[in-house]
Amino acid sequence: MQQHLAVLAVFVEREGHPRVPADARGRGTYLSARLKNQQATAVKLTHGQLARLTEDGVERA
Repeated sequence: MQQHLAVLAVFVEREGHPRVPADARGRGTYLSARLKNQQATAVKLTHGQLARLTEDGVERA
C-alpha cells in the first residue's frame, strides 16, 4: 500500500491532479488498477490509509 501511495503522490505532483489514466504505470504496476482496487475495498482500509488517499486527492464513491 505504501509503495502505491508513493507512486500516486509522485503522479499528483507531476500532473497536478489524481485522475490517473488507465494506462498509467508506476514502479512496474498499473496505478489506475491499483487505485480502483483500493476504492472498491475501502471498507478494508485503515483510517490512516483512507486519509492518505484523501490527501492525495482521490475521491471515494
